[in-house]
Amino acid sequence: GRTQAKFISYLARVNYSLINKYLFTASFRADGSSRFGENNRFGYFPSGAFAWKMQEEDFIKDISWISELKPRVSVGSVGNANIGNSLPFQTFSTGGQILFGNEYYSTITPSRIANPNLTWEKAIQYDVGVDFGFLDNRVVGSLDYFVKQTTDLLVNVPQPLNTGFAGQVQNLGGIRNQGFELSANWDV
Repeated sequence: GRTQAKFISYLARVNYSLINKYLFTASFRADGSSRFGENNRFGYFPSGAFAWKMQEEDFIKDISWISELKPRVSVGSVGNANIGNSLPFQTFSTGGQILFGNEYYSTITPSRIANPNLTWEKAIQYDVGVDFGFLDNRVVGSLDYFVKQTTDLLVNVPQPLNTGFAGQVQNLGGIRNQGFELSANWDV
């Protein structure tokens, strides 16, 4: 009943600020997991973002009640390996006993269908938002609109019973989430 899994990640990130007004960031992540077959061990997940500190611009600096006004856009992807160990591989378990001649022999039977094409579940999220602060940052917050698209969902798909197996984990389908988020704090 003892199992183990191995994960490894590599991350590269670059941040750049141009005259303390225009902020850029980009990253690239490579994640590896022993939970996938040899051809799909690694998933690659890039991201990037841009923000503009508008309060540093001359046309806003003179507006005394604006403390911060920072529009931003970003896009990024992540992966999910939250599955059991060894699912891409066929496994075996002890079966029943058979009588051959005058002796009983133990058998082994397949306990899982191999899926060598199993790969990372992937999610890409797009975000457009603005951070704000008014009245010497007594009122602060952010407003965001996001779209998150998840593909290659890791799901247990039922199999016909004549295969001898109840199900197989496969990459199948997708989900789309979108909406607005608003957060605000007021220091009275």
